[in-house]
Amino acid sequence: MNHPLRVLIVEDCEMDVEFLLRTLRKGGYDIAYQVVETPEAMRENLRNQTWDLITSDHPMPCFNEPSALALAQEYCPEVPFIIVSGEIELELAVSLMRSGAKDYIQKHEIARLLPVVERELLGAEQRREHQRAESALQESTLRFKEVIESSLDALYKRDVITGQYEYLSPAAVQLTGYSIDELKKQMPLSYQTLIHPEDAQKVELYYLESLESRSNKNFQVDYRFIRKQDGYVWLQDRFTVLRDEEGTPQSFIGTVRDITEWKQIEESLISSHRQIQRILGSLQDAYVQNDLGGNITMVNPAAATMFRYPSMEAMLGIPTANLYSQPQDREDMLAELNRTGAVRDWSCQAIRQDGTVFWVSANIRFIRRENDVIIGTEGEIRDIAERKQLEAALQASEAKYRLFVETAIEGVASLDHDRRLTFVNPQFASMLGYTIEEMLGHPYEMFMPEDQQADAEAQEQIRTQGQDAVYERCFLRKDGARHWTLVSAKAILDAHGQFIGSFGMFTDINERKRLENRLKQQATTDGLTGAINRRYFFELADREICRAIRLNHSLALALIDIDYFKHINDTYGHAVGDEALLAVTHIFQKNIREIDVFARFGGDEFVLLLPETSLGEARLILERLCKALTAQPMDLSGKTVPITLSVGVASLANATDSFEALLERADQALYQAKETGRNRVSVQFAL
Repeated sequence: MNHPLRVLIVEDCEMDVEFLLRTLRKGGYDIAYQVVETPEAMRENLRNQTWDLITSDHPMPCFNEPSALALAQEYCPEVPFIIVSGEIELELAVSLMRSGAKDYIQKHEIARLLPVVERELLGAEQRREHQRAESALQESTLRFKEVIESSLDALYKRDVITGQYEYLSPAAVQLTGYSIDELKKQMPLSYQTLIHPEDAQKVELYYLESLESRSNKNFQVDYRFIRKQDGYVWLQDRFTVLRDEEGTPQSFIGTVRDITEWKQIEESLISSHRQIQRILGSLQDAYVQNDLGGNITMVNPAAATMFRYPSMEAMLGIPTANLYSQPQDREDMLAELNRTGAVRDWSCQAIRQDGTVFWVSANIRFIRRENDVIIGTEGEIRDIAERKQLEAALQASEAKYRLFVETAIEGVASLDHDRRLTFVNPQFASMLGYTIEEMLGHPYEMFMPEDQQADAEAQEQIRTQGQDAVYERCFLRKDGARHWTLVSAKAILDAHGQFIGSFGMFTDINERKRLENRLKQQATTDGLTGAINRRYFFELADREICRAIRLNHSLALALIDIDYFKHINDTYGHAVGDEALLAVTHIFQKNIREIDVFARFGGDEFVLLLPETSLGEARLILERLCKALTAQPMDLSGKTVPITLSVGVASLANATDSFEALLERADQALYQAKETGRNRVSVQFAL
């Protein structure tokens, strides 16, 4: 089968063109060609078409090889440029070779054309193949990125008989460190003097093999060349044997390339590959790599152990699907992988070679080339059978715990680090009149009256220090009612002892608090009027007098007596008398300040303590209250009953004054009000 070959021919002789084409066709090439004779024609063809080979004659009337080579280098430097000429000066040929021409062939040596073309086409293909091989090698070792820069090739022609170089290009100096003359003098003893002893015999055998071969194929040998001063360099020698018309070998002609860096990279990649294998071998998790067909291409020892294969090699080439217990699990995983590009913590059931099924968790991702082309997948697989057993036990334990919590008669709730509710049992939600959904995620303090929120925040701050506590807490129900609970709170700490939230049990004590408040009210208030009783008044008054003395503030005390109360009882009955007491209480409680203390002192007598009030201010206040009471007759049980008051007022004298003395002065003032006609306010100054 003929190989297609696109050739751009720079030639002005039609016979030479036919001769060239005939030679190439003998080599088995199917030629597509174009002949150009001028720079303009060549430029047009280079712009508009792709070529595998460019040949050029020398000289031509309107064009020459240097100009043709310059155009070729400008538009397609990668395409081999070969000089095919009747005669050309060696210096010009060398110059052209330096400028990028791959070879020169005189027309009387046209037999060399096919091996040169084959060599250069093969060289171009090998360069492309080398790039592909390098990329594949990088991918197989986790895509280690290598950058290989090749130096310029050294061209040579060496006599078969004498071993002397007939030609050496200047690049040989760069490669070897020797001058051209030094290299020529060293031959034919170069095997012993210039080539590394370990490689000399191999090189000699390659040259002998090439001489014995009757074909015109290219030969290639890699060896270490001993540089003049700085050690050795790895060279790749690609050559062919030039024969005369009778087939007798005349000379070796070829190119030498510095591949030291390639060799170093190869050794480094081999070393890296071994290191990667050691790392993979030390992993406890299984590592599996497969191609686009789903077949396994690489595993580590842990994979063979986990799936119970006799060796890593025994797993190579088998379908990854064989590792899945359920085929649908693999389909679902691939769908997720295609959607996201990587799968993490994918749990499913795997199957070992012996048929046992177990749970695994896998991290799987695509393997991509540098151009982002997907070439396979890879992933780590962990045996989580034990974890699954623990999870099942934990779920059973949590189910028991949740059953206990959800059926408990106490309320149960948990908070996160920011005091937001993360769990609420039905009892606690019912206690506050909410659904569980209405409470979750909201701040704990949201369900409390404002007067409780600061203390609740302080309590939770204590919890952040890991301290537990038992205390009473009032909540605000959804209907606005206050509801008291006894809270048993515990801090929740993580494995490192860091606070992450709190947990509380809430016992309903609302009824107990109601009874306590009722008992307290009974102990501190008058049963008829609801005003503070005498005993509790003494307690509050003693506290206020101490505060006034400490702060050097004024304070006044008034004793109030309903005029002719016995007459009201005797005339209208005790029920009306009780209503009179209630009416007086109502008037005073409605018109005094929040800081003032009003109490029933006994019988028809009341007492009023006025903090932050001077004697004069107190007199005015009591006169205003008396007028409010007498402004219009009271309608008590359908009877119009006039009510007036007699009031005695005294004020705190100094820091040595006492409640008893103050009360006595107020009593004296009250006596004076009664003696002077009642229905009035009298004051008593301290002596």
